[in-house]
Parts: sequence; C-alpha cells; structure tokens
Amino acid sequence: MDMGAGVEQRWVRQRAIGAYCLVVMLLAAVLAVWSQRVWVLGGMALMIAVLGGLLLRYYLNHRQLEEDLRQRVRELEQARRTLQQQYKATLDGIAERKVAEDEIRRLAFFDPLTGLPNRRLLLDRLEVALKDSCRSGQLGALLIIDLDNFKQINDTRGHFRGDQLLRQIADTFDAVLRDTDSLARLGGDEFAVLLQGIGPDEESVAHVSHLVAYKLLGVLETAFPLGDEALRVTGSIGITLFRDRGITIDEVLQQADMAQYQAKVAGRNTLRFFDPTLHARLQARARLETDLRQALPRDEFRLHYQVQVNAAGETVGAEALLRWQHPERGMVLPGVFIPLAEENRLILPIGDWVLETACAQLVAWAGDPSTSALTISVNVSPRQFREADFVERVMMVLERTGAPADHLKLEITESLLLEARDNAREKMLRLKERGVIFSLDDFGTGYSSLSYLKRLPLTQLKIDQAFVHDLLEDDTSAAIVASTITLSNSLQLEVIAEGVEGAAQRDWLVEHGCLAFQGNFFGRPVAAEELSIRATSGPPLS
Repeated sequence: MDMGAGVEQRWVRQRAIGAYCLVVMLLAAVLAVWSQRVWVLGGMALMIAVLGGLLLRYYLNHRQLEEDLRQRVRELEQARRTLQQQYKATLDGIAERKVAEDEIRRLAFFDPLTGLPNRRLLLDRLEVALKDSCRSGQLGALLIIDLDNFKQINDTRGHFRGDQLLRQIADTFDAVLRDTDSLARLGGDEFAVLLQGIGPDEESVAHVSHLVAYKLLGVLETAFPLGDEALRVTGSIGITLFRDRGITIDEVLQQADMAQYQAKVAGRNTLRFFDPTLHARLQARARLETDLRQALPRDEFRLHYQVQVNAAGETVGAEALLRWQHPERGMVLPGVFIPLAEENRLILPIGDWVLETACAQLVAWAGDPSTSALTISVNVSPRQFREADFVERVMMVLERTGAPADHLKLEITESLLLEARDNAREKMLRLKERGVIFSLDDFGTGYSSLSYLKRLPLTQLKIDQAFVHDLLEDDTSAAIVASTITLSNSLQLEVIAEGVEGAAQRDWLVEHGCLAFQGNFFGRPVAAEELSIRATSGPPLS
C-alpha cells in the first residue's frame, strides 16, 4: 500500500469521528432544553463523548501510524533487497566482464596451444626492445627457430601428437631461457626468442646469442615422449642483432627469417647469423622475381639456337636456348633466372612458351629444303615433366602448330629419373609413339641405373660440357667421355658432345667414336634468322 492511500483512509476516519462528536453534542443540547438536570448530565455526557472521541481518534491515529510505519519498513526492506540484488548483479557483471576481457586478451596475445606469447605480443615487445636499445646503447638479438621436417610428424603421427610435441618443446625452451628472455610461438612449428640488454659490444652479443641458440638446439635432441614412443627433432635457427638506428620491426623479422632460411639451406640442425651481403642478394633476387613474372606478358623472352653438326660438318639440328631480353638488365642468361623460375613454378608457362615457339620454328623450317630435315632440341624442366598433363600439353602444341613430331627432340636430365621412374617411362613411351625423340642431357653428372637406362625410350646421350672442356688436360674427364661413348654404342644410342670449343677437342671426340657436336666452335647461340646452316660440301646457308 502506498502513502497516498494511507492518508486518504485517515481522512475518512477523522470525518467519521467528527460526525460522531456532532451527534453527541446535539443530543446534549436537546437534553438541556428539557431538563436542567439533564443539562448537567448532558454536559457531562458531552465531555465524556468529546474525551471518548479524542481518545478514539488518538487510538485510531496511533494504530494507523504503526501500520504506516510497518508498511514503510516493509517497503524499505524490499528496496534494500532490490538494491542488494542489483549490487550483486553489478558485481557479477563486472566479474564476468573482467573474465571476458582477460580471455580476449589471452586470445589476442597468447598462443592457445602452448600458452606462449604469440606473434602480436612478440612484435609489441620487439618494438619496446628497439626503443630501449636506442636509449641504453645495448644490443638485442632475435632468434627464430623452425623445427626441421615437422610436417612429417603431423603426417605420420597425426596432428594430436604433433600438438603434444609442440607443447613439450615450448615447455623445454621456456625452462632453459632466462626470465628476462621472451619466448613466443609465431605459428606452426616456428618459435622466436627475444634477447634484450645483452651488451653494447657486437662481438660479445653475438657470442651470447650463439650460446643460447646452441642450448636450444641441444635441448631439441632430448627424446620427447609421445605415447608409446620417443621422438627426437632438430631445428634451424636464424639470428639477427639489432639496435634501433633506423631499423623497423619488419626489417628485424625479415633479417632473422633470412638467416633461418640459410640455416635450412646449410643442411638443417644448425644456426646462421644474418649477413647484410646476403640481404642485398636476396633483395636483388626478389626484384628479379618480380620482373620475371612480367617477362612473359611483356613478350621479353627470346629463343636463340645453337647448331648441332655431324663429323662431316653438316648442320643436323639446333638446340633452342632461352634468353630474357630485359628492358633494363639487357640480355639475361638462363643460368640467372631458370632456377628462380623452377622454384616459383613460373617454369611451367615459360616451358610451354618455349615448346610452342620451337615447334613454330620447325614448321617454318619444314618449308625450306635446306632446313626441312633439321631437328630442334628443347630442354624440359623436371618440374614441367612431372606435371600430370605434360604428355597432353606436348601433343596439343604439336597439333596446334602442325610441327613434325619426329623433328622435336626433348632433352631431359638424369635427376628426373631418380623419382617415379615408371611414370617417367610411361610418359616417354606415349610421346615416343607420337614420334617425339628423347635425349638424356648432361649425362655423367647425375646417377642413373644402367639397367633402367636400357629400358628408357632414348635416342641420344649428351655428354656434359664439363667433361668435354677438360678431356685434353684431365685423364679422368677423358676416361668418362670415352666410357660414355662406348656405353652409347653398346646401348645403340646416338651420342653428342656439347661445349666443343676447338678443333682438337672435336678431333679427339671423332677418334673415340663421337660423331655429333655442339659448341661455340661451330657457332654461338643466335636468333633463328641469324643462324648459319652448313649443308654437305657447301657454304654456310643463312
């Protein structure tokens, strides 16, 4: 009940009491008229009535006041309980918000698998370390550790075991580092260690970093229990030293990454420091890759041809050699850009362009009696050959250009035959049925099983120019060349020597049974329109 209702009820009661007193007074007045004694009695009755009314009014007001007070107390108690509940709810909300904020911070700055700081938190700490190093003059170091062949563990043991191993490695690293060192997981199987305030001298700082890195490599050799087995892993570590003198966070990370990559190249399970000279080379390589990606769309590639001749001096074919006519670098040789193209798979579209251009040249030569019998040798990249649709691509080019398949000679290397030999043989047989010729390039520089070599549908072996170059001065090279010629004859294969630079080399090769040659002695690689083709007993034909 609210206070307004209580006031209204009191007013009703007061009116009732007033009416009662008025009736009593009227009765007393009537009695006074009729009898003087009655007047006295009436007066007394009136006083009694008034006093009774006042007492009744006091009693009723007192009771109402008590009731109002009890009601007010109940309302205050209800308000207190409500405020208490609201206060508790507010406290619970603050606690829940604090828990949520802590969880958000944990997810934002810490790795959920290992509990270590993540890449974002490491970058924040690295930024602070750079500023501190500038103020104090103290050098810092960043180490990036990449576990070697960790993917094999995930593939063979499963991701659950891989996660177990990562947690154990994180705990082991954390146990051997100082409290002031920052250990973080960058992602996957990559960790980072930030060393701060090591010292002002670069040599001593490098020494300390070297010791820490070897300590980390050492603990990785510990057997980590995974279920019923124990695993040993290795890692490759890249180290860079820093002091904030214009260097950025990204540059520090890039330097450590490059050093770690060099550790991988060096054979893994080792460490490397960042080398500014290496950095310059890698930057140049990155620019070269950017230009290489634009070379084909910008029509910057050229095919040059180097003649192949027989013992009589006749031109029997030519090898297509790729050149890159860069608008600023000039003519770029394949030894500069082919390895890069292999690495980033650009070799696939480039290889298709070479094959198409060479086949178009065969078609052009087919219309001239002096060149219609010539073959063109095209080098095939191992990555290109391993493509599942390689055979179909070659056949489509032959059909599209109309080139004679029996004049196309594909040169493959021994390294191609070390993996998936049966698959390689099947591809070669399919193209051989179409008429395509195969030559084994750089023979003697790799390894091939002779028994398997006999099963391949080869037409020719090509002696590597490194052996040809030294055959007159080095007995070992001469023996290898002679053995290759003998092997070719026993396998009923043609043999051709590349890199012939003089008449003495040619004569030695002829004497030992090699009757086909290629090299600058017979002509340097030139564009097709500049190629000199020598017919039997005749002058060079242009």
